[in-house]
Amino acid sequence: MQIYCKYLMTFAFFICATFSLFSCGKAEAALKKDTPEVGTPDELIGLSISHTHMSRFSAYSFELRDDNGDILFSCNFFTPDGEEFKLENVNVEPENMRRLREILKEYGFANMKERNTAYAPFVHDAPMYGITMRWPDRKSLRLNYRPAPGGEELEKFFRTLAEEYK
Repeated sequence: MQIYCKYLMTFAFFICATFSLFSCGKAEAALKKDTPEVGTPDELIGLSISHTHMSRFSAYSFELRDDNGDILFSCNFFTPDGEEFKLENVNVEPENMRRLREILKEYGFANMKERNTAYAPFVHDAPMYGITMRWPDRKSLRLNYRPAPGGEELEKFFRTLAEEYK
């Protein structure tokens, strides 16, 4: 019986070690991704954020961009009452782009690093975040996580903006 347990434990250890080797390289690669050089917050021409989850009521998307001098705002989210709220390409005051740039400077968003989604062999019920910042000459920085601090501040800024223009 002891020999049987010894073989079983050896086999289990071998299986665990094998799986950890396969996933280790992928997780390590996720941390080593090079982030492209981008512009400063003052040069930013657009930013979009989104949150998705199995519950559509907690999902949202917001975008503010400079389109040849017109500052356009789009959003889609659900109110606490469960009603969908949507705006598409609403022309807003240029002051809003300035406020957005200030938030990005305050929290150092332009210095954040891109990273791949870490390899995981199982599907998780986890919220997914996305932030994409855009600069002239097609430069962009995509973060697939919610920076802390700063992520909440961005969401609050966009929700306040949506209230102003509803």
